[in-house]
Amino acid sequence: MNHKTDTTEKRNTLSLLIQAVCAAWLLCSHIFGGAVYIGDVAHSARVSLLLYLGMLLLGTALFFLLGQWKPGMLRLSLGVCCFLTAIFWAMAAGNHWLTLGLGAMTLGGCLMFRDRFPVWEPEARLVHRSYWICGIVLALFIGAVTVCRYLTFCAPGFDFGIFAQMFASMKRTGLPVTTYERSKVLSHFNVHFSPIYYLMLPFYWLFPNPATLQIEQALVVAAGLWPLYLLCKRHGLSNGATCLLAGLYLLFPALSGGCFYDLHENCFLTVCLLFVLYGMDANKNWILWLFAGLTLCIKEDAGIYLAFVGLYYLLSRLHPKKGVALLGVSVLVFFLTTSYVFAHGDGVIQSRFSNLVPGKDDGMLAVVRTALVHPGYLLKACFTAEKVQYLLFMLLPFGTLLLARKHPARYLLLGPMLLLNVLPDYKYQYTIDFQYNFGSTALLFYFAVLQLGELNRRRQWTNVMAGLLACTVLFCGTKLGKLQYVFNYLAQPQRYAQMEQALKQIPADASVDASSGLVAHLAEHEALYPDDEAGIRTDYVALDLRGKREAPALEGYTIIYESVDLAIYARQTAD
Repeated sequence: MNHKTDTTEKRNTLSLLIQAVCAAWLLCSHIFGGAVYIGDVAHSARVSLLLYLGMLLLGTALFFLLGQWKPGMLRLSLGVCCFLTAIFWAMAAGNHWLTLGLGAMTLGGCLMFRDRFPVWEPEARLVHRSYWICGIVLALFIGAVTVCRYLTFCAPGFDFGIFAQMFASMKRTGLPVTTYERSKVLSHFNVHFSPIYYLMLPFYWLFPNPATLQIEQALVVAAGLWPLYLLCKRHGLSNGATCLLAGLYLLFPALSGGCFYDLHENCFLTVCLLFVLYGMDANKNWILWLFAGLTLCIKEDAGIYLAFVGLYYLLSRLHPKKGVALLGVSVLVFFLTTSYVFAHGDGVIQSRFSNLVPGKDDGMLAVVRTALVHPGYLLKACFTAEKVQYLLFMLLPFGTLLLARKHPARYLLLGPMLLLNVLPDYKYQYTIDFQYNFGSTALLFYFAVLQLGELNRRRQWTNVMAGLLACTVLFCGTKLGKLQYVFNYLAQPQRYAQMEQALKQIPADASVDASSGLVAHLAEHEALYPDDEAGIRTDYVALDLRGKREAPALEGYTIIYESVDLAIYARQTAD
């Protein structure tokens, strides 16, 4: 008996010692600047090995004494050290693959020790508050970054300048007309069918400034938390898991990342699709069809998301009649809107699937033919390094929740991500830094809610906690650095105010060629063009000189304003 007791004590002591060494090792790494110099191998030679080993021994002793006093505190300290190390390394390295690796290690560690997580079950009022807090924080983060991006003249003409000019036109005439988009007078709806923008017009009419559009987008994305909360309650998620899912939404990199190339109509997809799913689940037909209609007004390809939702409800036999109706309406509207855009615009959707079209003159049906007769090529198109990286960013936070063994029909909810994000050869479709992920994200969160609803409370808590901690690492490694736009503006507000004031020298009725970063600030001009368009002779030219040595001479123009940041030219008139 004594022998067994001695053996157990030795094992416990060894376990405490190993944990103490690991915690001290990670702590010493940070004390000696390991995160700061993560990309510099020469840093190891600059560190005094004797001093490092002394600090390591001291740290080990202190952590070991902590473990002797309270073993749980040592485990917690080690866990915190591992988690913070993952965050610091992800932020310092600026390497997406390392960030994913650290996120995967965080997820794996949490799932390995998930039975040791204490389960928290807050009161209902705290759940409500957590959703409000997450929504406010998300809106503030997105709004601050995107507004400062505009104020520092970093929001590019393609695409924010287009929408800034379009909204200025909508305020004047009610029509979404631009000249910058195709260097001619054109309705934006001839390029993308997006009448959903009219929902943003009243607020813009009250506060007519491009920054207003950035704030509205932030609020729209944050509003997705409302239907997410309703879905969690509908499917019986515990209060704790419901709270954590709000945090996962807040830190999901593709949601905030989709806003950092400025305003796009896609931002409406998350909230609208989640309300469609709630309306279907709760048998609230008015919610279902109201938000299905709004979804179809977002963009010509939005019907694809609804078609997969309808197909899911049909094949899962949950709401087969409504599923058929939703599928039919979505397909019909998709063909009508895409036909309109193809007839009046450039057929941009088709061009993004060019890698799946054998002939230059083949249409979208050729994509279906390729999928049918050449599936190997289809699979090859999905597995490139960039697309695998994208899939990991999107799927990693949901961990084992993606294993829907009992309900294979649920994988139809992932269909739009495969079709619209992974299959195309258009690089912006398969990155978390652009606006093409809002719809896929909504369906991913719904998939997770369905899976969580079938687990007991402990499994709900541990799965979402693991995903949230992994997502925190991914967010810090990819999105926290965007706050640099805020710091840049706060460091030199007078500089940017001076640039803004200089642009007001251009008469409101004048035509202007402008550098990309200046376009949104000149959006009130009805005739506004890129500064490199050949053959366009405008009244004024505005050039961004940041990063350039001096203002170039333009034939036929005279400089009327010049600084280290900006040059404004006026066209010479004949005497």
